[in-house]
Amino acid sequence: VSKMQFKESELVQLTENARTLINEESVLDGKFVLEFIKKDGTLREMAGSFTPPREWKPAGPGMKYSPRRKGLLSVWDLHKEAWRMVNVTTLQKINGVDVVIDVRDLKFIKVPGQTADMQAV
Repeated sequence: VSKMQFKESELVQLTENARTLINEESVLDGKFVLEFIKKDGTLREMAGSFTPPREWKPAGPGMKYSPRRKGLLSVWDLHKEAWRMVNVTTLQKINGVDVVIDVRDLKFIKVPGQTADMQAV
């Protein structure tokens, strides 16, 4: 897998644009399914949300860095019931629809001709 290099400001914009598209594509009370390449190179599909359950309480002092500056999305994993980080530069699908990065505009583009599939949520 070829890894593109982005400046910190570009990663922030790309991360915000990814979150916006995910929110637009979310159904079922803000839940979504992402497919991305993990740090170890394996493909992962994760049902998630940007909002944890109401009963969740933070533990510890919190993060000492800004995930957006590193191109990371904080996602609540619905199956493991824990926070996970998704590197937006490795995002492959949102709700079963392939996406690619438009490097000029730092936005994600849906690959045409596909429909969303939310069966995994």
